[in-house]
Order: sequence, then structure tokens, then C-alpha cells
Amino acid sequence: MANQLVHLLKQWFPQRDDTQWVLGTIYKTEGSCYRKAGAMMLFSGTGQQYGLLSGGCLESGIQQHAKRVMRENKSMTLCYDASDEDDLSFQLGIGCGGIVYILLQPVSAENNYLELVQLHNTMSRREEGFYHQLVDEESGEIKASFSLDKNDAEKNEYSFDTLDIHHDQKTSQRTRLIDDQESYGRKQWLITKIQAEPHILVIGGGLDASPVINIAKELGWETTLWDPRPANARPEYFREANHILNCENQKLSDYANEHKVEAAILMTHNVKLDAEALKV
Repeated sequence: MANQLVHLLKQWFPQRDDTQWVLGTIYKTEGSCYRKAGAMMLFSGTGQQYGLLSGGCLESGIQQHAKRVMRENKSMTLCYDASDEDDLSFQLGIGCGGIVYILLQPVSAENNYLELVQLHNTMSRREEGFYHQLVDEESGEIKASFSLDKNDAEKNEYSFDTLDIHHDQKTSQRTRLIDDQESYGRKQWLITKIQAEPHILVIGGGLDASPVINIAKELGWETTLWDPRPANARPEYFREANHILNCENQKLSDYANEHKVEAAILMTHNVKLDAEALKV
């Protein structure tokens, strides 16, 4: 859960003006890597780190580069090559053997927090959108924008409708790296599809549902537990559940639509209750 963007932003948001911040983003990978393009991490001026960009091996080195980004107020790109004997990642014994390209960008009120406030609010509402980051390998220009409009992505020739099939092999299925056709030098845009983590509805509040809720919570998912029986779904046994319901089953449909539930698990161990919930 600590690597999920929604979790990172929840921690960063109340502290955004307390110190300097740098956003680290993987914008390209080659070969086997611990995390893929679009993965993000936040570094603070007081040494706090939220998230991971590797298996924990590179973060201290990235933190040192982040301090330089804070001082110079310019973006920076890094490359770690685990196949190069002279590279830090190889010397640290990282076993993935791939190449990771990282973008570091300063985050401040002056650059509108790189639109991270909009990302935070959008994910809190369980909406989705597209995050655009300028990858400038030469001048250190800082640019980022966020759009809720899917048509905006399509008119700029990075539609995500067919991305799962026709995506760049160097990026993940939720990202696209494109050249900036209007600029000179090595400039690209990383486009990342931003969406909240899954919201799962567990139908049935017996004790065997507790580990299901716990596993989903550990993954960073939002969880709702429903069971109308008085002896079940007791809060003391489901402390990790985000929401606990005991309403009539007819209201589950409205709840699922209103709160954007993506999936449900039937496990009441009662045929009648399971059938009624499934019908709804």
C-alpha cells in the first residue's frame, strides 16, 4: 500500500508547504526492473521518503540528487544501469539486471505543485485522468499538467483506448512516452493514466472474511464489508475495512454505483443471502 500513488499523496498533501519536495518518476525502463514507467516517489527537504522506485537499493542515492534539484530548482534525469559494472546499481548488487530512467522535478507553490493537488482531489473522488510530465534531459525545464478529458489525450495522439495492446514496450500499460514535436533538444512527455485503486465489496462478515479484507487493504485497495446479520461484520474484527454496511441488500446497488465499486466477493455462507446480493 505504501507504494500506491493515492497513499503517497495523502501523506504529502497536509505537509506540502512545510518543506521542499521533489517528485521522482520512472519514465522509461529497459529489461527487468523492480518498478515500471509511471511509478512515483516523493522526497522531502527533511529527509522523508514516500514510496519506492526500486527495491529500496537506489533511494538513498536518488535522495542526494533530489537535494540538488531543490537547490537549483530545475528538473533532472537519472539513469541506473544494473548491467553496467561501473554503474551504482550494479555495484550495489541489484539483481534485476535492467535499466531505469528517472525524472526528478521540484514541487512547490510556484509551479502549482506540479498539479499534484489536482491528482490528490481526483483520486479522492475516485475519478481518473491523465498526468503529463515534461522529460527534459538537457535544460531542466519544469512542466506538468493534469487533464480529466479523455479526448484531450486522443487529440494529442496518445489514446489509451488500445494501449493495453499497442503500448510501447519500454513503458507500462498505463503510460505512454512521446516526443515533443514542437521543441528542440531531447524533450519528451510522459503521459500516465491516473486512476484510484480498486474498490472491492465483500459480501459476508464472518471471521473468514477478515483476512480477505486485510489482504485487500495491504494491496492499497478500498474495501467495503456488508452483512445484515447482527452477529457478523463486527467492527472489532474488521478494523482494516474502510466501510462496514448492514443495510438492506436492495440498497447495495445504489451504494456500488455511488461509491464506484469495481468488484464483489460473495462469502456469506448463506445461499439465500448470497443469491439476493448477487441479484442486486
